[in-house]
Amino acid sequence: MRVVFDAAAIPKPRWGEIEAVLQRIAVGPTPGRWQTQPDEIRIVARLSGGRSGAEVVEAVVKTGNQKSQKVIKLGPLHEVQHEFHAFQKHLQTANRFFVPIEAVTPALLEKDPQPRSEREAVVYDHAARFIGQPARPTRTFESVARDAVQTGGPQLAGAVSAIHQLFNGIRNDLYDQYMIGPDVTSLHESWNGRLGADATIAVDKVNRSQQRLYTTQPAPHGRTPKEFWPLDLKEASLRPHEKGLPEAIVKLLGAQLSWRGDRLMAEIESHHLRVEIVADGPKDIRELLGDLKGSPTWSIEGRLAKLRTLNRRAFILQKLPELGLHSNTLQGPAAQLPDPFPPLAGVLESTRADRVSSLVHGDLNPRNILLVDDQPCLIDYASTRTGEPIFVDFTRLEGCLARDTLPLDLTWAQHVRLQRLLAWASRLGDEAAQEFSRRLGAERPELGYAFQLLWAIRRAPATPTHKPTTTPGSTTTSSSSSSSPI
Repeated sequence: MRVVFDAAAIPKPRWGEIEAVLQRIAVGPTPGRWQTQPDEIRIVARLSGGRSGAEVVEAVVKTGNQKSQKVIKLGPLHEVQHEFHAFQKHLQTANRFFVPIEAVTPALLEKDPQPRSEREAVVYDHAARFIGQPARPTRTFESVARDAVQTGGPQLAGAVSAIHQLFNGIRNDLYDQYMIGPDVTSLHESWNGRLGADATIAVDKVNRSQQRLYTTQPAPHGRTPKEFWPLDLKEASLRPHEKGLPEAIVKLLGAQLSWRGDRLMAEIESHHLRVEIVADGPKDIRELLGDLKGSPTWSIEGRLAKLRTLNRRAFILQKLPELGLHSNTLQGPAAQLPDPFPPLAGVLESTRADRVSSLVHGDLNPRNILLVDDQPCLIDYASTRTGEPIFVDFTRLEGCLARDTLPLDLTWAQHVRLQRLLAWASRLGDEAAQEFSRRLGAERPELGYAFQLLWAIRRAPATPTHKPTTTPGSTTTSSSSSSSPI
């Protein structure tokens, strides 16, 4: 099989690595394999680059006299390994808005694949096939949204229409499978993992016979560090520490260790904690530990090296140098907000009954929405799962658009004003939203366009559709015409 590249699609220094990955795509009679080895794969465009070593390319695959377009995602094993299995489990019979997976590299077909340094690949059928226009170009919604915010007019109308088409089209296969849980629960279990590792722990010694990782590094200044057990670590990871990182030894008994790429993660399921383990010294953690042969259950006693809340807050302040944190207030030019981190604990830990959950896409960022002739469809099912808060996809899409598609020269005050007016419109309705859009547009056209784009997402859950009937804790069945719980 030949792999060829259009010169403008991918820089030449990248050709060798991509060609090697594509040569490994599985061939055979079972799902996840090409039925026949193609004669040629031509890479014609790069659709997007991911944030963790993944990228999406457009290709033309030739087998004999037949040519067909494909979309191929290449990424680290830890990012793409769930993608094929989630598609098989949840979306094999879904409608045209979900682009089917055709073939994958062999590692993704293994039950328990071991970490690898090379990237893996997932081959999607091409979105254009669903509308009978195989020669039409494909764009990501990110590029469409960026143009819409810059120019308004038909571009904005098309982007807003795509949002309505998308959520109307996917709700039957996703959100209409909602469940109402009668038990009193918090959001910590379902949301905490999405915020990243709770903490980072440093170790420098391994005892394989005892399945133990620990540190021998002396405490600074000869002081006796605190001991943090899982409950202490959970508390510390949610709440800011004004005095900085506490000096502590974290003790995790019965932690489940696993590799996520080159990162070693420890999980304590009883507290829904996920902790990254690093080497306390010059060695890399993989050099220190190696493989995880034997039981994945380990005891860990390591030095607390990072806490999520402190790390994230420092990251935000570094990326936004015009902001400062003073007296529990995030201050910037002409606008200020309460420090957003202290309320996080309450959001995750507050309890209530009758939470609504559903099957969700899970990573509905604008790079995973492809448009062919303004008709949207989805790829990337690595985070697709049931039992997730029903608004996950809506908030994910809005957050990514606000981060990646708004003009870079918007001021802090304009960002704050935009978000506050979106919140008011969510309470007051469409007439207020139209007025807010007009006022923002008078201040700066791009602000008005951005409001309309983001308001389309806020508005999408209210679109009327049939109402499934449900009993607490059960899945739904179709019923009479009304509006759904989203």
